[in-house]
Amino acid sequence: PLMEVLRLLLLYRPVNKHYANSAGNPIPIIVKRCLSKDPALPRPLKLRALFAATNAFAHPEGARGAVRTGGMGDMIEAALEMLACQDAAVRMAAGAVLYNVSLQLPRHASIEVVQVASGVAHRLPEEKDKHAGFRLLLALGKLAWCNTEAVQLLQMLPLKIDMRALGGPHDPRFALAQELRTMVPEVQ
Repeated sequence: PLMEVLRLLLLYRPVNKHYANSAGNPIPIIVKRCLSKDPALPRPLKLRALFAATNAFAHPEGARGAVRTGGMGDMIEAALEMLACQDAAVRMAAGAVLYNVSLQLPRHASIEVVQVASGVAHRLPEEKDKHAGFRLLLALGKLAWCNTEAVQLLQMLPLKIDMRALGGPHDPRFALAQELRTMVPEVQ
């Protein structure tokens, strides 16, 4: 229940701003303790932790706080690990975290850009859930948009997107994949 309350409170700007600017920001702690590879962690706890991490980005102050505290690398690592989870809801929430992170990444080469691009490019071809796949495509598209160094990185990665599996032109993933292929023609 406490994680659920925190998740909701982070949507409220004054609370989000308070935690973003405080030394007691709970998000880095939640990421380290609740988003580990430990298979004994219950599904609801993983989901609530991912939701809280996503909601930390609900306001600009929270997003800047995530970058400022240096917890971005841990958040990326944890979300990428969650993409390997069997549970589609966990993968979808992890994709949302990665998309929010990609919105905050610099428009030049950085370790975080490399982490997100390579991790998502590795997992995307395996993703069968359309909602999780949509979020992963959004994250890659945001990284590639106006970032020539991210595009160069994606050109070197063996990223393959099966357009036939995306459900056709009416599927939002199809349009995102086409746009990504326009930015990065090497994507197959």
